[in-house]
Parts: sequence; C-alpha cells; structure tokens
Amino acid sequence: MLWPTGPWPNGACRDRRPGPRRRRRPVLPGRRVRSLRSAKAAAPETPVLANTGVQADRLAEILPAADGVIVGTSLKVDGITWNPVDPDRARRFTETAAKVRASLPVPG
Repeated sequence: MLWPTGPWPNGACRDRRPGPRRRRRPVLPGRRVRSLRSAKAAAPETPVLANTGVQADRLAEILPAADGVIVGTSLKVDGITWNPVDPDRARRFTETAAKVRASLPVPG
C-alpha cells in the first residue's frame, strides 16, 4: 500500500511498506482469465495484455483471453526479480508460447 508522505514533486507517493517488498496476495487463476475476457469484451479494438504472474504453464489458459503478455520474474533465475534472466526458463516460455499460439484460431 502506498501512503503519501508529501510534499513530493508531482504528487508522488513513497512506498512505506516495512522490509523488503511484501508478496502480494495470489490472484486466483480463473479470476484473472475472467478479468481479461471482460476487458476484451468491453474494448474489443484495444489490445489487452496479461501482466502479472504469467508463467509458461499457464499460457494455454491466458493467451486465448489476452492479446499478449508482459513477463518478468517467471523468466528470472529462481523467479527472483533482481536475478538475471535464466536462459532455460526463457527458452521454455517462448517454446510454450509458440505452441499455444499455433493452436489458437486465427482472428478475422
């Protein structure tokens, strides 16, 4: 949670959480996909991206509902943000994404 500790430039807030970044509550998988579908239905001409918790083993569920994904820690060594990208994880992710995309119907 962010609290204003003001006066900061441009109305910015400072993160006052104690210690290292706290883990967020997990998002239930079904809820995420329903949210993506709802967003796409509400704005069909607007690209909808999944951006949190996207992992290779969930791409078959997520990609049919989203136009793309933003990926971060799932590609990092041990899944830790500050670690370098793990080439094996990145390879598995891209291979899985290619297989899932090839199985999707072509729009239009």
